[in-house]
Amino acid sequence: MPRLSEHIRCTKALLGKSNPLVHQIMDVDSIKYGSLHRPTTHNADFLKLIENVFGYEGKREAVFHMLQDWGVITKNDYIFKKNKRVKKQ
Repeated sequence: MPRLSEHIRCTKALLGKSNPLVHQIMDVDSIKYGSLHRPTTHNADFLKLIENVFGYEGKREAVFHMLQDWGVITKNDYIFKKNKRVKKQ
């Protein structure tokens, strides 16, 4: 399960912006239940709640959060490295 900072980095890279509050709400039960929190917040009903509060963009971000937690989206999908040119001598 990625940390909050990884969820934020992922959504910034793939969606162009991120709302940390969406990710905090998605993981609200993780303190109490650990990785077993997902059935309470990583489901269709919770996505509807997120959409009601944050709109379509918030729902989309929550979907990315879930996909990242489930290992569908990995760092390889959102870490973009700049090509460094090697100077010829």
